[in-house]
Amino acid sequence: MQAPFQEDQNAQSFDLVKYLVLLWHWAWLIILAIVVAAAGAYLISKLVPPVYQAKTTILVDMAPSNKSLDYSTLMLSSQLTQTYSQMVTKTPILNEVAARLGLEKLDPKTISAKPVTNTQLINIFAEDTNPKLAADIANMLVVVFADVVRSMQETRFSASELSLQTQMKDIENKIKLANAQLSDTMNITDKNRLETMIANYSQTYAGLLQSYEQVRLAKAETLSSIVLIEPADAPLDPVRPRTLMNVAIAGLVSAILAAGLIIGFDLLNDIVKTPEEITKKLGLPVLGVIPHYKNNNGTPIAESQPLSPITEAFRNLRTNIKYAGAGLEVPLHSFIVTSAMEGEGKTDVLVNLGIVLAQNRLRVLLMDADLRRPALHRRLGVDNMVGLSQVFVHPELGMHFSLQLTRIPGITVVTAGESPPNPSELLGSQLMGSILEELKQKYDILLIDTPPALAVTDAAVILPYVEGILLVIKPGSTGMAPLQRMINQFRQLNANLLGVVLNDINIRHSSYGYYYKHYKYFNGYSSKNGSKKTSKKGSARLDQDKKNGSSSSDQTKNNGTSRSNQMVPNKGLKSPLQRMIQSLFLIFKDI
Repeated sequence: MQAPFQEDQNAQSFDLVKYLVLLWHWAWLIILAIVVAAAGAYLISKLVPPVYQAKTTILVDMAPSNKSLDYSTLMLSSQLTQTYSQMVTKTPILNEVAARLGLEKLDPKTISAKPVTNTQLINIFAEDTNPKLAADIANMLVVVFADVVRSMQETRFSASELSLQTQMKDIENKIKLANAQLSDTMNITDKNRLETMIANYSQTYAGLLQSYEQVRLAKAETLSSIVLIEPADAPLDPVRPRTLMNVAIAGLVSAILAAGLIIGFDLLNDIVKTPEEITKKLGLPVLGVIPHYKNNNGTPIAESQPLSPITEAFRNLRTNIKYAGAGLEVPLHSFIVTSAMEGEGKTDVLVNLGIVLAQNRLRVLLMDADLRRPALHRRLGVDNMVGLSQVFVHPELGMHFSLQLTRIPGITVVTAGESPPNPSELLGSQLMGSILEELKQKYDILLIDTPPALAVTDAAVILPYVEGILLVIKPGSTGMAPLQRMINQFRQLNANLLGVVLNDINIRHSSYGYYYKHYKYFNGYSSKNGSKKTSKKGSARLDQDKKNGSSSSDQTKNNGTSRSNQMVPNKGLKSPLQRMIQSLFLIFKDI
């Protein structure tokens, strides 16, 4: 019950490792993007004029009548603080500040106010390229705002105060006039009347004065004020641009974008990169993985370096092909080696595979059925004057007319010969089938090199005469869509697809090299001290094989081991260390 869950975990970890390896391969591009973005952010930050921010703090002092500790009063205080923080940045106040400082205009974006949570304090911020001017603007904002708040609150009582003051002034004038008349009259009746009038005026004045005092008291009890707590000072450091933060953000964003683009392109790219893609999407086994190697002298590496790790890779391919053909109804005597596109190294794979098969004491025939662009003769250093095309023109001469021995014991080659005008028709003819049947009777294994399968139909027309087909794919250059089209074409023809050879894999320097870590071969036989000895011993063995090739072949036939996978021990190794190396070599050989 836990198997599916474990497979999901393995798939997720594989995907994670896949993308980590991909990002590691393209790390230089990510670093380049980070450097460019960070440098651009740094230059822009240095070109932008620095902006300074001055800060001042004010206290909203509520009216004495509201200084209670109930919930409604606290809510009122919070609402008043929020209201004042919005009012201080309004255009009329900013225009008054600009007028008092002799400025043309203040940008509202440079002024901000933020109330301090759970307090009656408001922080006011002013920004400017001049630090002293920023401080002056912040301080002047407090002065102007305090005047505006005081003026707004005083307006509510000004009408009542003015009316009472006018009435009181009128009563005072009437009392003065009555007192003057009282001092001038001598009539008792008039004096009594004036004294009564003065008493009434005095009583009315006292009432007006009491009302005036009540208005003033109400005004004092309901008037809120603005108190400067902390004046603004000229700031020393600018708030913008923040060079370090800008550089860090630019580098982070560029790294994320570069990584996203790399992963996105990898998801959209259908180029074959891993053996798992071959197995899952094409349904074919990977029979061999051939690492990238340099071959400067043109000699096949299985011939020039028989004990190299690359040759071991071809021997591993030889073993896998043997077991791939074990389940066939017809013994595997011949198969095609082809590829989907040009330049994937199918001819090199064919030649080196033929060499390791011959080293296994098999009679190997290499046939160049690429009649359009033949290359097999150049790999083996033989003549291409007479080849397969001449057999089609002069069938009466027989196949022995085109067979050529090579410098490699056990390998015979049939080159392409001159290029005919109709190669597909010739390769698909009954004569081609007769030729292959004749060769199968004389040789243990036939390897046939054909043109790329998607380019022409030459490989398809030979399928009825062979037991299988081996596909060569170069990861990183072949698309999945062409491969699927080629596979579907072969399956429609009921071809026996033996499997896939992944060729020319640069394990160290490619973005997909991580997935081939399990295909690395031991390189202990190619050390600085042992490589020359190994090469000399291998060459000596090849020379000995050339001298004794015929007798060895006859002996192999007599013993019935022509198809054996055993390697003949090299008796030239004398020292104990060399014997131990030979033993380890034989253990890792496919026997």
